[in-house]
Amino acid sequence: MDVISEELWEKYLDAREEKYRQELIIEYLPLVKQIARRMSLGLPGHIEIEDLVSWGIFGLLDALDKYRPEKGSQFKGYASMRIKGSILDELRRISWLPRSLIHNIKKVEEGYRQVENRMGREATSAEVAEHMGVSSTFVDKVLAQTNHISVLSLEGLLFTQEEEQGRTLIDTLSSDEGSPDKTLDEKERLNALKQGLEGLPEKEKLVLSLYYYEELTMKEVGKVLDLTESRVSQIHSRAIMRLRKYLEQND
Repeated sequence: MDVISEELWEKYLDAREEKYRQELIIEYLPLVKQIARRMSLGLPGHIEIEDLVSWGIFGLLDALDKYRPEKGSQFKGYASMRIKGSILDELRRISWLPRSLIHNIKKVEEGYRQVENRMGREATSAEVAEHMGVSSTFVDKVLAQTNHISVLSLEGLLFTQEEEQGRTLIDTLSSDEGSPDKTLDEKERLNALKQGLEGLPEKEKLVLSLYYYEELTMKEVGKVLDLTESRVSQIHSRAIMRLRKYLEQND
């Protein structure tokens, strides 16, 4: 059971009364807001963080209704899965990725690949822009759009729910458990993701680790690494591009 008001949880689980449910919603609202802030990375201007919070609350309500402590999981982890899932479902429902955006992302991916192969080091967005004959603003915009896509794709991949009580794919990445009931497709997906992550430059691995595993915001990651938030966002974008390319090639 979570540390948060065990007595309150006992009352709610015993009677399922609405007044205790409302108190739990208030207790876990900061969790919804924390997840919404993290998932707001690179979202288009017409979507506000308040929208994500509203969608996340539906996930929290669903978690409160379906949580069964006898299954052994902590409510916070279970609720986090439901909150993320609710936000992702709504983002996917309203999102439409034009062909031009996918085309631009592939162009920038290729631009980075060529520049880094030539220079033997990580390329800056300005160097890629010069190589492509476009403005730095264009490259930076595409990187931001890549981050938005990661909310819909990588976040969904890393936090795919395997069981009712919220076990996730990312939970298994640091585990060597060879559960016999895992499907072949799932094992292949895990292996491909692990290999893709291991092949990333150290700084990109660190950013992804702090963002996805430690669940820090981009601003908090920047403070840890002594980088600006925009620089962290760029590093995250490059990591997503590399992972997406790797997973496509190994699909």
